[in-house]
Amino acid sequence: KQEELWQSKESLLIRDLTNALKIIDQLRNEKERLEEQKDEKIKKLKAQLQKRKEEVEVQFFEEEFPPLGSSQVARPFMEAEIHHFGNATSSPKVRKITNQLYNVKVEFDIPDCSTFGTTAIIDTGASACCINKKVVPKEALEPLIDDVFFNGLNSRQQATHKIKQGNFLIEGNKFRIPIIYAFDMNDSNGIEMLIRANFLRSMKGGIR
Repeated sequence: KQEELWQSKESLLIRDLTNALKIIDQLRNEKERLEEQKDEKIKKLKAQLQKRKEEVEVQFFEEEFPPLGSSQVARPFMEAEIHHFGNATSSPKVRKITNQLYNVKVEFDIPDCSTFGTTAIIDTGASACCINKKVVPKEALEPLIDDVFFNGLNSRQQATHKIKQGNFLIEGNKFRIPIIYAFDMNDSNGIEMLIRANFLRSMKGGIR
C-alpha cells in the first residue's frame, strides 16, 4: 500500500510538472508574441514620426522659402544707382556691383545623385536662391510647375528647373536644401550660385 501511495504521488508530481512546463511554454510563446507586437508597433510609430518630420520640414521650407508664382519676378542681382552731377542735368545710371561679396564653397548631397559642388556668394539683395544650371547634374534637377523669371540688368531669363531635395554643405556646415532655382546664369563675374541671406537667418546662421 505504501508503494502504491508513492507511485500515486509520483504520478501526480509528474502531471503537475508536465502542466507547469506547458504553462511555461505558453508564457514563453505569449512573451515572444507580445515582443513581436511591440517591435511592430515601434516600427510603425517610427515610420509615422519620420513621415511627420519630413512633412513638417517640407512645410517649414515652403513657408520660409515660398516658390515664386507666375506673376512674380525674382531679382537675384544687386543693383546700384549712381548719379553724376556736372554742368548738365544729372542722369541716373545703373551698374551691377562687382563680386566683392563673401564667397563660399558649396557641396550638394542629393539622394540617387553623385556629389557635386560649386562656389556661391551670400547676397543680401537676392530675393531667391539660384544656381547656374550648367554646374548641376541632370539627375539633381526637377521641373518647376510655375513659370519663374529672373531679371538681370540687361537680360530676363526663365527658370524651368530647381534643385531636388537633399542636403548641402556651406563651408562644412550642413543644411537642408531650400528652393534653389536653376537656369543659365550668364554672369560676367563668373558667379555660379547666389544664396540669399534670409536662408541663413532662418537656419539660425551668423549673418545678419
